[in-house]
Amino acid sequence: MPIVQCSSRTLFKRLGRTFTEAEFTDLCFAFGIELDDVTSEKEMYLREAKENVNKEILATKSDEEVYKIELPANRYDLLCVEGLTTALLVFMEKMKTPQYKITAPKLKMTVDKSILPIRPYVVCAVLRNVQFTEENYKSFIDLQEKLHHNIARKRTLVSVGTHDLDTVSAPFSYEGTPKQDIDFLPLAHAGRGNLQGPKITEYYANDKHIGQYVPLISGGDAFPVVYGNVDGKKTTMSLPPIINSEHSKITLNTKNVFIEATAKDFLKANIVLNMIVTAFSEYCGDQFSVEAVEVEYPEKLPWLADKTIVTPNFDHRQFDLTVEYINKSIGIDIGCEEICLLLEKMLLSASPSEDKKSITVQVPCTRADILHNCDVMEDVAIAYGYKNILKSCQPPKTLSYGKQQPREALRTLMRMELASAGYTEMMTFSLCTHDEACKNLNREEGQGKFYADGLVTLGKPCPVEFEICRPSLLPGTMKTLAHSKGQPQPLQLYEVTDVVVRDPAHRLGAKNLTRVCAVRAEGKTAGFSEVHGLFEFTMARLEIKPKSEKNPNGYYWQAGTGDDAFYPGWQVDLFCFNTKIGSMGIIHPKCLKAFGIPFPCSYMEYDLDPFFAKTA
Repeated sequence: MPIVQCSSRTLFKRLGRTFTEAEFTDLCFAFGIELDDVTSEKEMYLREAKENVNKEILATKSDEEVYKIELPANRYDLLCVEGLTTALLVFMEKMKTPQYKITAPKLKMTVDKSILPIRPYVVCAVLRNVQFTEENYKSFIDLQEKLHHNIARKRTLVSVGTHDLDTVSAPFSYEGTPKQDIDFLPLAHAGRGNLQGPKITEYYANDKHIGQYVPLISGGDAFPVVYGNVDGKKTTMSLPPIINSEHSKITLNTKNVFIEATAKDFLKANIVLNMIVTAFSEYCGDQFSVEAVEVEYPEKLPWLADKTIVTPNFDHRQFDLTVEYINKSIGIDIGCEEICLLLEKMLLSASPSEDKKSITVQVPCTRADILHNCDVMEDVAIAYGYKNILKSCQPPKTLSYGKQQPREALRTLMRMELASAGYTEMMTFSLCTHDEACKNLNREEGQGKFYADGLVTLGKPCPVEFEICRPSLLPGTMKTLAHSKGQPQPLQLYEVTDVVVRDPAHRLGAKNLTRVCAVRAEGKTAGFSEVHGLFEFTMARLEIKPKSEKNPNGYYWQAGTGDDAFYPGWQVDLFCFNTKIGSMGIIHPKCLKAFGIPFPCSYMEYDLDPFFAKTA
């Protein structure tokens, strides 16, 4: 979960009063966030450095109290102290929800056709007459980094560039430029000369901070570049998603900020831009005012309303909810007017219907986390107070106690027994490829084949490694062995989980079966007798005796021939309650080769479902 940290002095100054730690903890809980820690720069450094403390660095660290606040991952509007304190002030009813406004565009960004295959989208905005201080400048940079690591997925989807507009001028363009044609001075590279072409990625490949982003563009023949104009010359402003230029960098003296967000995801680019400009528009000369920028694309791309758009977009989204839905979902009984007042505390604007049975909610651009009616309902619950809900709702008419399901209880007990026998649990994927279940195991699907009823396939698998629901635990076991061949032997692994098989009689056409599997590999010997002994051990723990005249429903085995995954002559079918429950044997060398396993192994797999009724 993301964490915002700021000095208690700054935090309380913005909130208009001083809080004790307990009081602020209660406020955070009421708002749905959490005070994670109260510390200081010096204390944080000592924790990180441990025994390697540098006294000179320690002397630069402050003793000032720092609050670290943990936030929900989808509340992008709270990722800086500006957005957080604004939301808390509105929640405490100390201020009204800010009304952000957009002024007409004066600048234009032109998108070149060459960039479309690389990183096609760009959205822009301008903040005029900004008053930067050391604190809000640091917060401005920190917010960009948090958005890069959160919604932007480490700049893979969106990357932000901020520029001092007084150092560059129109026209602005966004292009895909061949590597060899790029020549610019990167940020923090003054005095060391320009970087050209492929040398840019080579230079930053091992950089502690920027190196992780280099692979995002290094594979192509062209790099995305944002250009501006300096003294009549076309000049590089940024090389997204890597770095901005030194020439247009922002400083504490910057007054007008040009913001561009280049992206592969247009929706997320708009969210990122909106979060930055709404949070820091409070420092503009015309407070909460943002200047738009016209963006012209070479063609109408997906998600665009037209070839030419104006960004940012502060349009509200509308949700309609009934009062009954809200009250029933939360377990309270309040009126339409009160619900509207509660939503105002959560930065949402709501109006009641004429009959007072429903409300219309206007969601501002800052609340990108609101996706469904249930999100609005949750905000009503938060504003109402979780502590107050139980006081308001009626006690339940029935009282019940939760407990573990019998099937899961048996699975858990079986896992414990297999672990006590010296086997290590695997946790494999429930999906696999068709070849892993069939070709690699010498098995086929179809009438008269091993998978007689067929396989359960995915309509549009993504990724392609997940094509079907596993019909057996053997594919996952073989892949685990292949990845464990460097481990000390013997390898003794087990798994107790579900497989999915076709069943025409079932209402869904398929059903889950719980299976137990175990595999043993020991150098040059397959360990068949050990797996055989493990099967008898599990039967004993299930209190199942061998079949006899006195015990006709006991377990037994007989030679098997129907599964080509096993070596001929070294496989048996397992029976219990006079029904085949599984099989056991030595894995065929062709199957071992298909999965890249260099040693023989023995395998057992049987259904656990027949034993549920007995143990329930």
